[in-house]
Amino acid sequence: MLGHLVALATLLALTPHVVQCDALHRVRHVTIAPSVQLEVLDWGGSGPAMVFLAGFGNTGHVFDGFAPRFTNRYHVLAITRRGFGASSRPNTGYDTRTLAADIVSVLDSLGLRRATFVGHSFAGSELSYLAAGHAERVGQLVYLDASYDFARLYADSVWRQAFPVPRPAPPATKDIVQWRRWFALVMGPSLPDDEIRALTTDASAGALSDSLQRGAASVNLSDIHTPMLALWATPRSVAEQYPYWASLTATERERLRASFTAQQLVRRAHLDQFRRQVPGALLVPVPAGRHHLFLSHPQLVADAMRGFLRSQHPQPNER
Repeated sequence: MLGHLVALATLLALTPHVVQCDALHRVRHVTIAPSVQLEVLDWGGSGPAMVFLAGFGNTGHVFDGFAPRFTNRYHVLAITRRGFGASSRPNTGYDTRTLAADIVSVLDSLGLRRATFVGHSFAGSELSYLAAGHAERVGQLVYLDASYDFARLYADSVWRQAFPVPRPAPPATKDIVQWRRWFALVMGPSLPDDEIRALTTDASAGALSDSLQRGAASVNLSDIHTPMLALWATPRSVAEQYPYWASLTATERERLRASFTAQQLVRRAHLDQFRRQVPGALLVPVPAGRHHLFLSHPQLVADAMRGFLRSQHPQPNER
């Protein structure tokens, strides 16, 4: 979550430039305000719009290996929020209200009346705000380890003290193979090369963390009537969440164990709140899942999403 990626972004700002680029999609830059353009990725596909929203620090490219699974039923896109990747970096506009308005502006620019939204991590704040304030633009909501009250989360002293977590040093090389291995340990397997390139060249995340945390808005989910699916990672041990555990020193392992315990305590409290506010939501745990659960368990996540979406709008010839 944000604590992981702030530390990661600060670390990566000091690392070499990875230059590989994979053209798996069409990229456009949509103007949504004077001097503000957002990067929009388009994997094509037919049917209603499905829009992916990345977590804090990530860009739309993080879904390169996952989003194309849905092009048989949907026109699949992703938006990189302001301040990150190839999107503009204005000085203001990092509050939830503006970030949600940015998404609506992209829909307007692309001529899309509504969309199914899939959000990872921090994007959960945008999903909830969209459904509360722009219900007519939202079909279904899919939370990927994102069903948190982020304003409450960032004010939680237990959560704040859990970070940063120890992690192995990044590669001192531009070799993409070594970077893939490193990201597989600290984030999840099969991180797309374009996302690796974005993470290793973009120092924005650390600088924007305060603005995003201060701007996070709480939403009363009981006021939302949009169908919801919430998947959340359920690692059973610190080693499942952090597979580099064995490579750490004894002191680092103790710090990581304490962080994991604190994180799990806070996560359970937020999941309980989500359950209470939206008892009709479909909740699906991902056993042994990591925070980027669409990387650690892509088939399970995709199958759960397909089942949920099919139950809302059955269509023949499901792939």
